[in-house]
Amino acid sequence: MKQSPQTFWVGVFVLVGFGALGALIILFGQTAFFSRQADAYTLNIKFDRATGIRDGTIVTVGGIQVGRVRDVGFVDPEQFDAGVNVEIVFDQPQYRFHQHTRAQTNAPGLGEGRPPITILPGPSDGAELASGASIPGVISSAVESLIPKEIVNNFDRARQRIEDAAAALTPVLDDLHVILQPRHAVEVDAVGGPPGNLFSAIERLDAGLKHFNEVLGDPGVRSQLRASIDNFHAMTEEGRVMVTEMKLAADDARATADGAKKLIETTSSAVERIDGQVDRVARLMVGDLEIAGQALTRLNTILEKAERGEGTLGRIIADNRLYESMVLTFRRLAETTEEFRKLVKEWQKGEIRVAL
Repeated sequence: MKQSPQTFWVGVFVLVGFGALGALIILFGQTAFFSRQADAYTLNIKFDRATGIRDGTIVTVGGIQVGRVRDVGFVDPEQFDAGVNVEIVFDQPQYRFHQHTRAQTNAPGLGEGRPPITILPGPSDGAELASGASIPGVISSAVESLIPKEIVNNFDRARQRIEDAAAALTPVLDDLHVILQPRHAVEVDAVGGPPGNLFSAIERLDAGLKHFNEVLGDPGVRSQLRASIDNFHAMTEEGRVMVTEMKLAADDARATADGAKKLIETTSSAVERIDGQVDRVARLMVGDLEIAGQALTRLNTILEKAERGEGTLGRIIADNRLYESMVLTFRRLAETTEEFRKLVKEWQKGEIRVAL
């Protein structure tokens, strides 16, 4: 069967259309077909895991897309814990990076899709990294991407402090366990029994309260207790009355003390006046006593003359018995006057008080 030329050309145009469509898909699609050219600049990023990283994952620098992931695999297929290697290829061959360049990304969270890999370039004055060089990478969890690292660090420090506090409280809790361990009073009181603790003390207290309740439940004890309460109430009432009476007595005593104070003040002024009068009389008496002393001295002189038999008086007292009696009498009178004179002087000096 022969085909017409029209059919042939239709087939040719269809093939050409499919070829153009494939070229457009390769040029503008998600594949990196043209990026596999020999002069493409590549870097290998070493992560501890590759959560959310796939072929075609976007690579950015400063928020601008500069390349894509070309391959993801294990660093050592025989040691899975050695980490993963992510090969990235850059869109422009003129992109170059230097030492201390590193990469970071986040694990995909709820509704985030596949987060891009961010390249953090090293200092421009460092040595340039050759194509295919390895750089370190860090992948953060979805929680770390939502919660700032400072808050996470605060939680870590709080957790550490809680752990330290728990470790410090462990001996206390052990001691508390020993204190609360069931130990009956009978076991504690037994010879060689364990020492008492809070449990045994509470048991003893409970037994004491039960006994106290039984005692209070006795009708006789209850009636006696009621009578004691009534007596106490009566004593309280009597004490209140006594306090009131004591208060009135204190008021009377205060008034009496005020009157006594006034009486003492009046008596003191009277004593001062009497003391002044006595002092004046004493001065007068001293003068009179001095005159009496002089008179006695003169009388003594006369008596001495009379003793010698001189004058009329001497002849009168010629009788020895009368003479001796008169001499003794006058001497005693002189001694009495002298003692009274000394007594008055001592009273003036305040050495003798006169009671009134």
